[in-house]
Amino acid sequence: MSKTKKQKTISNKTKKCQKYLVENFGFKPFEKGFKDFKEAKKSQSYIVSKYKPIVVKNIKPSDNFYNYINYNWLKKIKVTEQQRYITQVDDFRLTQDKVYHQLHDIIVDYIKHNNSKFAQNMRNYYTSVIKMNSKKQSREKAIEIISKIDEIRGNKDNIWKMLAFVNSSEITSSYSPLSWSVYPDNKEPDIFRCYIDGYSFAIVDQSVYDNTTNNKYSINVKKYFIKTIKNLFNTMLGPNHGLIAEDVFDVEEKLYNVWKCFYNLHENSNGYNKITAADALKTYGFDWEQFSKELGFDKTPPFFISSSPNYLKCCVDLLMKEWNSEKWRSFWCWIYLRFIARITKDWEKVSFSFYGEYQRGQERINTSDAVSSALYMSLPFNTFLTNEYVAKYENPAAI
Repeated sequence: MSKTKKQKTISNKTKKCQKYLVENFGFKPFEKGFKDFKEAKKSQSYIVSKYKPIVVKNIKPSDNFYNYINYNWLKKIKVTEQQRYITQVDDFRLTQDKVYHQLHDIIVDYIKHNNSKFAQNMRNYYTSVIKMNSKKQSREKAIEIISKIDEIRGNKDNIWKMLAFVNSSEITSSYSPLSWSVYPDNKEPDIFRCYIDGYSFAIVDQSVYDNTTNNKYSINVKKYFIKTIKNLFNTMLGPNHGLIAEDVFDVEEKLYNVWKCFYNLHENSNGYNKITAADALKTYGFDWEQFSKELGFDKTPPFFISSSPNYLKCCVDLLMKEWNSEKWRSFWCWIYLRFIARITKDWEKVSFSFYGEYQRGQERINTSDAVSSALYMSLPFNTFLTNEYVAKYENPAAI
């Protein structure tokens, strides 16, 4: 190679190295007159050695891709004992944990330096979240709820009263066979509308509810789930409570099959279906007017939005036949008891082994007051906490 060609080759390599350093690592361009490729190569070697990923010999990309590419980050990150409730350690969830603590600081600071009625309400609610219910209080509440459910079940025409009863609480509404909520209208975001959607299943892997699959895995999940419910009933109510854990699974299985039920009804693929009060009753058998009044509406909204009219029709048909049966009694009671146990001291672990550890891989139950207060208080004090958080931590540059 001639001297001229060699110089051009070195010059091209130097430019490539310069471009690489500038674009990838923010290095300043080389000084004018910097022509020695050996010096450039030294800089490049430094960068490569500094940023080259560690070769993970015992992990293959095909076996565990995320551990493979995040090996360095995972080696450096340190999770505290209280953060072990996090099921998947990543930047998003660690940031969310940080937000919980920031919200907790806002709550504590506000109730410490204010004595208004609002502050007193916050203080009382915060105390109840941190101290939790006593076992005696929760047993009394459980018996009260069961009595209420039995009272409603006494009249088969009370189906809308039962659905409204479950939907009247933000905590239990998503576990109603027909779940009511209020959200901004997808097509008119400045207006809030009523939505009627489906049921939120307790078992994450819904294939377990498919009675056509009878494999070992599904059988084991079902057994564990039923065992957890039995433990819940016995812990909260003692023996001879009359509730049957298997009935809960059977009802969920029926609701799973409702999703597969099909009527020849027009259904928008985007999940946005406006249903008027008149059409709800005539076409779907759903008494929207009675249901809304039981919820507390003085005037029935002219329509609601449904994600699946087919589910609505099939679910109403099922409820009309069975909702006040003995099998459904266990289901209605379980909806409440599982959440009462979660806010009871020493009972929050009754369901954790299944819902947290077994299903989600959660290493330990949350024991942080900051996380508990931020989660539970975000429901009744959402507007206040949102405004305070934005005022204190908003970062326009980051946004």
